[in-house]
Amino acid sequence: MAGRHSEQESATLALDDRHTTARRTRWIGTAAVLTAVALTGGAAFFDFGRAGADDAPAPRADTAPAPQVAETPTSIETLAAVTTTLAARPQGDGHWVVNDRGEVTPFGAAPALGNVGDGWDPAAGPVPVVRAMAVTPSGDGYWLLSAEGHVITRGDATFHGAGTGREHGSDFVAITPTADGSGYYLLESNGGVHNFGAAEFKGSAPESDQPATGLVLTDDGYTVSRADGSTVDLPLPVPVRRPAGGGGGPSALGADAFLACTRAHESDTAGGYRAVSPGGTYRGAYQFLPSTWNNTARHAGRDDLVGVDPAAASPADQDAIALHLYQWQGKGPWGGRC
Repeated sequence: MAGRHSEQESATLALDDRHTTARRTRWIGTAAVLTAVALTGGAAFFDFGRAGADDAPAPRADTAPAPQVAETPTSIETLAAVTTTLAARPQGDGHWVVNDRGEVTPFGAAPALGNVGDGWDPAAGPVPVVRAMAVTPSGDGYWLLSAEGHVITRGDATFHGAGTGREHGSDFVAITPTADGSGYYLLESNGGVHNFGAAEFKGSAPESDQPATGLVLTDDGYTVSRADGSTVDLPLPVPVRRPAGGGGGPSALGADAFLACTRAHESDTAGGYRAVSPGGTYRGAYQFLPSTWNNTARHAGRDDLVGVDPAAASPADQDAIALHLYQWQGKGPWGGRC
């Protein structure tokens, strides 16, 4: 009768549906991984062959239906569902994929160097979820970065420091090594940049409602990218270091409109660069708390200013630290007046 099928025909149609679904699932998984590669700016280094259901002959209506067998997902499909980051060797002959279980899977010529939790001290807490990965120049090692700032090294990657020991206001989202691997930068989603080892600090991206997503080295600094596709080219101005205690007026940086406005509110009529609040808590032209001064100096890569009394620092150094704090955290530290 019209609209009805025999049991054999129904089984054949069901098997056809399973093969159609398997093909669709496989290509959805493939597209997910290729999308991840495109988003990370990597090369198309996946080589997918034809196997499994795609090569199976269509069942014939005059044969008994094949027994139902659960299909095993390919490794790519499994990883695509839980991938947190991936990176390729500079030679282009292999890559690693990291998932949220801490498993690092090598492909091609990429060496197997272990998983995220190998050697992890349980006293430090649970094994962190890796958010970003960077490969050494040789292609025989890598750095792994968690949102909290943990840096885990494998192979010939050298540990230069971690974001967990730095003051930071948002999750870490990217790690970028120097060309020779002698240092690296960690990027926060708020645009804050932390330098380690031989990596030279060139500034942080100004505050934005668009989170930062990546950092790429340039000839004279680096470029920070944001979620909306916009970019910020750095460096920001970093003045020549001068001895603490120097007097005088604003430096060239002090002519910045925001800094001039802030000094007018904070100190111009109360001692200028040597101003100290009545209780002694707030110090210098920009009325820094000593803790804020120290944290900003570290964030700016100016360890020489950590522990220096802000009111005793040179005008150039006060201007530099105030401008860095503004570019790092916006107007908030001064109440948003200017």
